[in-house]
Amino acid sequence: MWPIIYSHENFFMSEQDECSTKADDESLSSSSSSSVILLYTSMPANSVVGGNQRFVRQAFLGRNIKLQEIDGMCPESKETRDELFGVSNLRGKYPQVFVKVRGETTFVGDFEKINELNDCETLPPEILQAHPHIETFSKVFERFLPPPPP
Repeated sequence: MWPIIYSHENFFMSEQDECSTKADDESLSSSSSSSVILLYTSMPANSVVGGNQRFVRQAFLGRNIKLQEIDGMCPESKETRDELFGVSNLRGKYPQVFVKVRGETTFVGDFEKINELNDCETLPPEILQAHPHIETFSKVFERFLPPPPP
């Protein structure tokens, strides 16, 4: 019988994923500032979940959008995690993205939705103009994008 070997990625929390640096003990509705919230797990069930989390994180960081990251596995984040699960109605699924504006938290989507928004960014401008109902990453997260350089 072979021993079970855990990969570093799935078993150990990295410095970036430590609970103490990411957990926000305040309730989601307690602050009035606007933010993008990434609910992730420091212990992904498989490499697909880990890869999806990295993709979503990079989609925001690559656009210089700051994230409030909540580790769903962190005991200190339990209340916030449960509050977010209540908003999304997706318990135990990672990653999930939310926006908080004027104290109200709204579920944007999971990996599939963020990936779709990202893919729609590459549609030709004439297609987007002809179909204004098509959501893109920059439309959904417009208020969080940094101003363009002068």
